Formats: sequence, C-alpha cells, structure tokens
Amino acid sequence: MVKFLLYLFESGLCLSILLLVYIFFFRKETYFRFNRIYLISIMFFSLTIPIVHVSFNVSNTQKYESPFKEIGKFRSYYEQLIAMTDPEYLYAQNNQDNSGFEEFDYDNYSNTLKSEENIKNSAIETRHELQSTKNIRISIAQLLLITYIIGVIIFLSRILILFKWIYKTISNNFVEYQNDVKLIKVNDNLPPFSFLGYVFLNRDIVSSNQSDQVLAHEKAHIIQKHSADLLLAHFLTIFQWFNPLAWILQKAIKTNHEYIADSEVVRKGYNLFDYQELLLNQFISIPSVQLVNNFNLISIKKRIAMMNKIKSGFKAKLKAFLIIPFAIITFLMFANLTVNGPRKVLKNFSFFESQNSINQVKGLWKNETKDTYGYLIKFSEDKFSILENQVKLKEYDYKIKDNNIVLNVPNGEPIALKFQITNNKIKIWWNDLNSSEFTKTSFENSLDVFLAEKNLNITPPTVKNYKKLEKLELCLFVSIHENKVIVQNQTGEFADLEKLILEEKSKFNQLDLNIITVQLAVDENTPMKQVYDFYQILRKINLLKIAFVCYPDDNTTNLYPPTAFTRKLPPMDAEEVEIEDLPAMSIKYFEIDATNIENTPETIKPNLTKFISESEKYIKCLVFNNSTTYKNYTEYNDMVWTVIFEFRNQYALEKYNIEYKSLGNELQKEVRKKYPIILSQHNSDEDTSKK
Repeated sequence: MVKFLLYLFESGLCLSILLLVYIFFFRKETYFRFNRIYLISIMFFSLTIPIVHVSFNVSNTQKYESPFKEIGKFRSYYEQLIAMTDPEYLYAQNNQDNSGFEEFDYDNYSNTLKSEENIKNSAIETRHELQSTKNIRISIAQLLLITYIIGVIIFLSRILILFKWIYKTISNNFVEYQNDVKLIKVNDNLPPFSFLGYVFLNRDIVSSNQSDQVLAHEKAHIIQKHSADLLLAHFLTIFQWFNPLAWILQKAIKTNHEYIADSEVVRKGYNLFDYQELLLNQFISIPSVQLVNNFNLISIKKRIAMMNKIKSGFKAKLKAFLIIPFAIITFLMFANLTVNGPRKVLKNFSFFESQNSINQVKGLWKNETKDTYGYLIKFSEDKFSILENQVKLKEYDYKIKDNNIVLNVPNGEPIALKFQITNNKIKIWWNDLNSSEFTKTSFENSLDVFLAEKNLNITPPTVKNYKKLEKLELCLFVSIHENKVIVQNQTGEFADLEKLILEEKSKFNQLDLNIITVQLAVDENTPMKQVYDFYQILRKINLLKIAFVCYPDDNTTNLYPPTAFTRKLPPMDAEEVEIEDLPAMSIKYFEIDATNIENTPETIKPNLTKFISESEKYIKCLVFNNSTTYKNYTEYNDMVWTVIFEFRNQYALEKYNIEYKSLGNELQKEVRKKYPIILSQHNSDEDTSKK
C-alpha cells in the first residue's frame, strides 16, 4: 500500500517536471508534430521511470559516489514522509535496518556496523511508537488509498458515461460515408467533433457552404488518430486525478491537436481568412464534449494567433535538445540505478526499494552461472545455507546490513558478502573478483530442485532414518514412475529398464562396480509390484546396494545433500532358510504384515520392541504384496530402523555413556552386533519362500 502511494507520488513528479519543460519552452512553438510526440512520451515516461531498475558496471565508483548519495538523501525525505502514513510499514522497514544511501567498503566495514545495543534500542523506540497508534482504527495511508480509489471510480464512471453517450448517438443516427469518413448528422445543438473514425456535425452546419472546411478539420483528427492520444490522456488523468498537471497535460494534448488540424486545413488550400471567420462564427457557448476532439474546444483567439504566427525557425528547433538534460535528470532521480564497481555498490534508491530486505532474499535460489561457487543457497528467517556441490552443506547465522549479507562465523570475525537483487535474481560476491548469480525458485528444499532437474513430478516418502549420499559419482540414478523410467539421463519404458541400467553401469570404472549404489526415486503412491520387479533386475545384474530417495523427516524445508534410506538386496544365489528351521538355530522370528489393513507401523512398534528386548538372536520379516504402496512399505522399514536405533542408543549410553551416533567406528560395530537390523522382506504375491 505504501509502495503504491510512493509510485503515485514519483510518477506524478516525473510528469510534472517533464510537462513544465513543455510549458516553458515548447508550447508556443509551431512544430506541432514534435510537440505531440513529446506530450505522449511524457505519459509513458512518467509511468515507467519509477519502476525501472538499471544496473551497470564501472571501473571506478568514486566519481559517482557524491551525486548518488545526494539523490538518495533527496528521495529518502519524501519516502519517509510517505512511510509515516503507515506506522506498521515504517516499523517493519526500520527493523530491517536499511539506510538512505547504501554502499559497502570492505576496508571500512568495521566502522559502519552499529552495535547490537543501538539496534535494539532503535527497535524498542519504534515499537513503542507503533503501539501508541494501535488505537487508531485506520491509518493515514489507508485513508489516502480509499480516497484515491473513490476518485478513480468517479472519473472512470464519467468516461464510461461518455462512451455510452457516444455509442447511443451513433446508434440513433444514420451513418453516411463521405470523403472517407463516417459522417453522423445530429440535431442536437453541439459543436462539430470527431471520435475514432466518426465525425459528428450539426445538420445546420452540413447544409452550409462551410461544411467542407469543418470536414477537413475533423478528417485531420481522424487520419492522425488523435482519439488514441486523448484516450491515453484520459486514462492518465483517471490514474492521477489528484495531480492538476495531469489535467493540464490532457488539455495541452487537445490544444496541440487543434493546432495540427488547423494547419492541415490551411495547408490544403482553404482561405485562411475564411477559415478564421468560420471559427469566429462558431457559438463558443455551445457545450463541448470532453472525450473527443471539438472543432471549437479551445480559445479561438489562441488558435487564430497560432495560425498567423511565423513558423518556428532553426533556433527555436534547437530548444528540442533541452529534452535530453531534463530527461536524464528525471531518469537519474526517479529510476532505480545500481552502479557496481570494485569493492563498492552504489544505489540511488533507499528506504522502500532497498534490496537488503530479509523478505526479499528469503527463499531458495539456484545457481545459473557455470563454474561458479554454490549450487543452491537458501535464506530462512535467521539461517543462510549454501549447498556447495549437491553434497557439501554450510550454514551460518546471518543478518542483512546495508548492501551485505553479514555471516556470523563461529570462533571468527563476521564475514560480509556484497550482494545485489534484480527482479528474481540475486548476485553474491564471494570476494572482489568472483561472484555467482542465482535465480529464485518456487521450491522449499533441495530435493525438489533435484527432482525438477530430472523433470520428475513425484513425491518421495518422508522418513526419520536416513543417510546423506556423499559420493554421488558412485551413484546410478534410477526413477520409476508409472510405466516410465529414467536411468541417469536416459528415459524409456519399464521394459527397457534392464538394458538402460547395463548401459550406464558399463560407463563406471570397473574397480568401482562393487561399490555402486543405485539411487532410486519412486513416487510414494507407486504399487510395490514395480519396485519388486526392479529388485529382481538389480539382483540379476548384481547391483545390490539401493538408496531410496526420500525427504528427511526433520529437515523437509531446507537445503541438504541427497538423502535416502538404504538396504542391501540378497544376491541371486543366497541360501534360503525355512521358518521351521529357525528354532533349531536358536533364532526367533517376527513377522511384520503390511498386507493387513488393520496393522500400522505404530501399532506394530510396541510388539516389535518387546520382541527384540526378549530375543538374543532374531529375524524380522516384512511381508507386503503387489498392491502395497511404496509409502506404506517405506513406513514399515522406517519403523524397524527406529526401533533398532533406540536399542542401539540405549545400549551405547548404558555401556559407554555416549550416544550411538557419537561413538567411533569400532564401538559402533560392536553395538551393531548386539542389535543388528536383519530385516528380511517377502512379497506374498510373488515369492514362494522368505529370504
């Protein structure tokens, strides 16, 4: 709301400055077509300059520093006045700690940081000011916006009523084609006027011997499409109805149209004195129509004076060059400019358009520049995360200060990284020479980015017990979705899966074949029939390690390396063990039936916990069928891992007074022997025995 009020104010200032140039230098000159172009350009420039952002690089920022600083100060005056109309917005901006003129100098960084105490005191004072205004039901900004909207509705209604009147006039009268125009003869006591391709004449004028001159005048309006100019001018006055200079601009455009049409009539050979006499004979008291080009709309005296005026000479035309400095000044004052130089960034905008706002940087950004640092970055409320290369993750507490991301480095001095935001892109300088440009994404976590890169519209399951895949170069990516498969970057049907895997497997170093992990991405609603068939393919070609792509339960909205829960398939020649043989081997058996709809992981978990606590040697078997969903299958696997890790952690604390995850490798092996996973799996629709 406050930003929109600022835009109205700045676009109004642009319009006013450029129109005053016309009033003081051009309006009395006879180069009417130039004036027409200039007046129309004012409308476009005034509406676009305040929202334009231009960034450019320079080798030395010193010569730009002083003017940029002064412009920033000037803009901050009226920006803060407008911000005061909305205390809540002002408070939010103050908490972001934005300054009027933003720059960063690494050499003097320590002198520019405020102390934490000063920042807190400033926030407390602003909060008190905000609380004192809470008894006001409506802010000044809201009142201004409501008033503005009411004005827009009123003036828009006037235009719509005029459109309706013109349409009704056309519908109720006969249209006659004459001299390439659509002539409508009306009985109403109206002056001649034109709109779009129509000319409206009173019948008395049509019957007079002066109708040719009137038609020539109105035809000039039609041929040069003056109605389009007027429509633009009227919509501008609706948008800026509060600005008197917007109405003056509209009148100036109409006046210039009349000058152009008068000059066309005289140019076609009509007698100047007869034409001026025709103007004088018109009844000035006849009401005019605002939306259209009226034959006698403006002062007859001015029009006659302009027709008699000597044409502007070369010296007068040189004044057109005055547009250049005024256009540049307006652009520099109201466009948002960023100058990038070594060790510094200068900006001429402040307060509202400060690009240091936490709200602007918050989100996940993807690196779009090759061979530069960082694969993904994410700004949360207080954490800045960098996923360097899909695997290595760094995280820092951060703040936005001036034009920098200030990182809190443990046991070290704060690090300031210069940055710049343009639309949906952020550029971060890691040092004086190296930078990366990131594009904002609509994703919340790194897994969704990874899946989007693979053109996969799937939802993997979420698990508590996962591991990070740290050697992606030794992973063979496979995705199964419906009947389509992706193997690395190759796509095909499910029937092609074995062939595609063998092709990609052949590209690995033979020394690494025994440690290749299949990274499997499957939608959670996929039936286990496909996954089970995939297992058999992997067993056949001796790729037994699987990492099931998943969302980590404790970190689903952040950056993280690729995560998965893992299992190892039994080889094709694995020995089969009958259940009835287990008691003789002092091994107890626990079946987890995922095919029974009355079971859930939570209902089975207490029984499994009791079973393991009472068993020294055991085998757990997960039973599923072809219609079991991959999500349900995953939940049971995750539950088993959860139970086992609870036992491992309890044992580690009792024996070593250290959590299991903090033990060294040798001690962890000892705990694993005490509480192994040993989860056999059985498809009741396919297997004839449990493996």
